[in-house]
Amino acid sequence: MALSGNKSVNSTAGVVSPLLSKVTAVKRINSKELLSEQGRLEIEHDTEIYRLTRTKNGKLILTK
Repeated sequence: MALSGNKSVNSTAGVVSPLLSKVTAVKRINSKELLSEQGRLEIEHDTEIYRLTRTKNGKLILTK
């Protein structure tokens, strides 16, 4: 399938989306730096507190 302009194709649906064509740099932080040795971090968003926690299996869980 040929594309023209700045559009990209969503391979799962075959839909052309102009939103997917813009690539921007995203800030990346290592989770070990973010969570420290405790494996937990509290994030204040608006007036709510969220907790980011590393599990024993190394997964991340975000809870409110």
